[in-house]
Amino acid sequence: MSALDLSSNGMLEVPDTLFDRTPSLKFLNLSHNSLASIDFLRDRASLEILILADMKDRAPISSDVLRTLANLKVLSLSNNALSEVPARFLNNLPELRELDLNYNQLSALPYWENFEKLERLNLRNNKFVAINDLPVARAFNLKLLIVGQNPLGSIKSRSLINLPDDSFISLFFDIIFTLASNITSTVISRPGTSTLASVCECRDCSAIYSIMYHQATV
Repeated sequence: MSALDLSSNGMLEVPDTLFDRTPSLKFLNLSHNSLASIDFLRDRASLEILILADMKDRAPISSDVLRTLANLKVLSLSNNALSEVPARFLNNLPELRELDLNYNQLSALPYWENFEKLERLNLRNNKFVAINDLPVARAFNLKLLIVGQNPLGSIKSRSLINLPDDSFISLFFDIIFTLASNITSTVISRPGTSTLASVCECRDCSAIYSIMYHQATV
C-alpha cells in the first residue's frame, strides 16, 4: 500500500503497529484529527506527501518528528493557528517541493536550507504585511506563490526579481499574474491603499503579464 487517508476520523492516537505492514507508504493524510503525538511517523523514509491540516491538537506540529522525514516532497500544515515555522525542521527536509501554510497566523517565514528547491508555496490567509517577510530572494525555482488575503501593501517587482520567469503569483483577491524577465518597474497595490490601481511601466504590457481572476484551490 502506497497511500492512506485517515482524515476526519476523530483519532486521538495512532498505534505504531499500524504502519508495520506499509513500508512503502508514500501518501498519508491525517487531517481533521485530534492526535496528541505523531511519533509513529518518526523515520518513515518512504513518506513523500504528508497532510496535517486542521489538527485539533497543535502539539504534533511542533514535534521534531517532522525533521526525520528526509524524503518528504509535499507538506501541508494548513489551518493550525501556527505563529511561526521553525527553520530547524525545514532544514532537514531536503526534498521538499511544496509547502502549504494556508490559514495560519504567520507574519514571517524564515529562510531554510534547500529553500531554492521549493516549487509551490501557499501562504494565503496569514498576517504577512510585506513580501520582504518572505525569503523570495532565493526562490529560484518557485512556480506558484499564493499570498492572497494577507494584509500586504504595495509590491514592487524588484522584490520578486529572482523568481523564475514563468512563476504564477496569486495576490489579493486571487489575481494571478505571470512574471516575465523584461519587467522594468511594477507596483501592485491593494484597494484602499494610496495606489488604487496597478501601475506598470514595461515595454510590452501584454507580453509581460497574463492576468486572470482565478479562485485558487490550493
